[in-house]
Amino acid sequence: MTIATQHPTLALEVSKYPVYSQAEAFLRKFLGRWPGWSSKNHRYAKCQLSASLDIIVVRLAPHIYEVRAYPTGALMVGDLEEALAIEDYRGWIIVSIPHTKKIKFIFSTQVKGIEVYRLVRADIRHKGTLARAENYYRKLI
Repeated sequence: MTIATQHPTLALEVSKYPVYSQAEAFLRKFLGRWPGWSSKNHRYAKCQLSASLDIIVVRLAPHIYEVRAYPTGALMVGDLEEALAIEDYRGWIIVSIPHTKKIKFIFSTQVKGIEVYRLVRADIRHKGTLARAENYYRKLI
């Protein structure tokens, strides 16, 4: 029987990005009246998670939202569109069901990577509903 050795550098690496439960909490705050946003309107909200990470919650379609965490420590961003164009991020697409107040996970960058995530996000924004976007996405793969 052999014992696996631990790699010292991998053990020291800790992701500073939030996990899904934190993303869900930010969506609930966006849907509620949390005063901690640095900027907020009916379509999006932005706040600072830490000195090096910002959080953006964006309404993609009715009841479909994106929660995105991206680094800000070394980046200077002029507006929301520039921030959304950044490639180094972690994002989640989440559906809010208003009559039951439940939240359902749909997709994230951790599932298939940033490129596929961008396709799914673009399809949802373009098609307007999750069902139409899913049909279009299935045709692509």
